[in-house]
Amino acid sequence: MFWGVLLFCFDVNCITAKEHILERITITYVNFNVLTGEDVDCDGFTGQFQKTGLLKILHVNNKKYVDEFENAARKFIQASKKHLDIRLKVIYIYSDETICYCMDKFGNFICEGRSGIRKNMVLYELLFHYIPVENKYILN
Repeated sequence: MFWGVLLFCFDVNCITAKEHILERITITYVNFNVLTGEDVDCDGFTGQFQKTGLLKILHVNNKKYVDEFENAARKFIQASKKHLDIRLKVIYIYSDETICYCMDKFGNFICEGRSGIRKNMVLYELLFHYIPVENKYILN
């Protein structure tokens, strides 16, 4: 009886884990040197730049590279910044949900729909394998 309960719980956990699979990444960005009259927030990023034709979109579908993004998403730490001027969105598309991180040009992130600004230099560096390096700022 005891083993049956353990096997049942194990099977349920496996099924749950299989449903939350990172399938692909979408990176939406503009040139980091674009000037705006006011800071662009995470919610307004796409609408602000889509109408200007400045918005660029990349898709990462290769499992090896998608796994690198998944690992990078575990590296967030608290940042002291109070507000962000968004220039990039990285969208994690899972089998059961979508998570969007918005980034300013200095590598500060906020998860769309949540509060709290975070830093993630691993993700910041990884993004520059995909977007033009002229956008990159030298960070301490």
